[in-house]
Amino acid sequence: MRKAMIISFILIITALLLNASELYKPPLENKIGRRLSRSLERIKVNEEINIWVFFTDKGMLSEEAYKECLSVIENRMSERRRKRRQKTGRAQIVDF
Repeated sequence: MRKAMIISFILIITALLLNASELYKPPLENKIGRRLSRSLERIKVNEEINIWVFFTDKGMLSEEAYKECLSVIENRMSERRRKRRQKTGRAQIVDF
């Protein structure tokens, strides 16, 4: 339980420290890295391993499409929510 809370805390802090421009990354050519490929080759049938999966495109295939989605979300935002988010001091008030 404590380990899960620590991991959740680290993930939340990491997400808060990133700004929206860092969250867009174009898809990689190789979806599975070399280390994971080697691990998958050596794993036994009933063995379990932990794998981090990073979803990068979220259905947006270019940085322009990403910025357009952010704009749509920001335009739909209520004034109360906009003011609350502006208090955080982040460069952009919406992100994914």
